[in-house]
Amino acid sequence: MAKQENNSEKKPLIFKKTRAGIQLTKTEIKYIKKERKKLRKLLKKQGLKRKEDFEQTASSLGLYFDDKRRFGLLFWWFKKNGLWALLASLIALLTVMYLFSTITEMKGHFTINMSSSMFKNGFVLSEDSEFGNPSANLFLEQIHVLNPTSFGSLPTDLDEHEGIYSDATFFAYTFYLKNDGEDTFDYNYLLEISSETKDLSSATWIMIFENDGMRFFAEQNTLTGETEVIPGRSVSNMGYKNPHLMSRSKEKTQFELVGSRGDLNYYRIVPIDFLSDLEIDRDTKYGFKPGDVHKYTVVLWLEGDDPDCTDERIDGHLGLEFKFQLVEEVEIEAGGNVWEDITIIFDDIISRFKFWE
Repeated sequence: MAKQENNSEKKPLIFKKTRAGIQLTKTEIKYIKKERKKLRKLLKKQGLKRKEDFEQTASSLGLYFDDKRRFGLLFWWFKKNGLWALLASLIALLTVMYLFSTITEMKGHFTINMSSSMFKNGFVLSEDSEFGNPSANLFLEQIHVLNPTSFGSLPTDLDEHEGIYSDATFFAYTFYLKNDGEDTFDYNYLLEISSETKDLSSATWIMIFENDGMRFFAEQNTLTGETEVIPGRSVSNMGYKNPHLMSRSKEKTQFELVGSRGDLNYYRIVPIDFLSDLEIDRDTKYGFKPGDVHKYTVVLWLEGDDPDCTDERIDGHLGLEFKFQLVEEVEIEAGGNVWEDITIIFDDIISRFKFWE
């Protein structure tokens, strides 16, 4: 009897531990199980106890096994019948569907994400300074329609509220990043456009508060390609009267003195150009120690004095993404594992459409 059991163990099994259809070795299986246990403890320590949070994070880190109901019989049948070409076509089709659905979901959304490495090293995000509900990412539903306004009409307390602060003319969102780990790191952030229609970004001005300092950004003029200053360089008899936000500016060159009348000074506002058609701003923060907290507020408004703020922008939408990444990850990312990215996307595709149910 024992001999028969030993022989059966040597026979190839139809269903083995796989990830994205790739059969794993015993060493790989052992490693994934070990890392999943570590991740589960880390998430519980940070207050994330939902199974959905764990599985989503584990999947993004590649720490998962294929669901047998989902993959086992399917991949075995394709392999047995030599129909990998058909499977590749199916993957391509599903990838297109996935990208389409992602673009659709991102309409008018604002997301804040950190890299998996930051999360593994103890970084957390939160809408409140007490970190009552820490998370690896923050996601806002579609932002309401904004009516055009002007820089001078923005309130003075834009960064004094937690979470969403808005009215019919502006949108502000405050959140916090904390190093809840044990080591000091340098990190990068990138604010970029994730989706857009009707070239809405050409009329949208964006302000970023980092702790107490503020900078504001705008896309270059559509026709001239030059910085969208208000009032224009040729104007010398008008401007913003002692702009209330000028004292908060990190870069004083964003306010140019046009002239003075008595005790009043008139200024021209000079936004920082977007880095590219998609990238708005990026920066590096050094020496972020354990226990440190950085506060960010992102403000959006349609600048009514911007020549690109026309009726053509009506019904347009804009999606933004704020990304955080450790500085040391940049070089690694440049030579990233393409197959791993594909397997993660494929797993997301299956999870999204749930063909097996």
